[in-house]
Amino acid sequence: MSDFKENLDKEIEELQDKYDSISEFINKSKIYEAMFLDEQYLLSEQRGLMNKYLTILKQRKRSIED
Repeated sequence: MSDFKENLDKEIEELQDKYDSISEFINKSKIYEAMFLDEQYLLSEQRGLMNKYLTILKQRKRSIED
């Protein structure tokens, strides 16, 4: 496997872990519920951007596998 593909796989895996963690925090945490709305908004925006970035990385991976 090329270094580029290995690095891409690693980046996807790490970002997916972080995305899953922030999603669990937003969906299940009492701490999140107690946060100010502007902080909740920023975390939700961060999660959305992480998801977009994950989508792009996965598309790049598919394009090099074809």
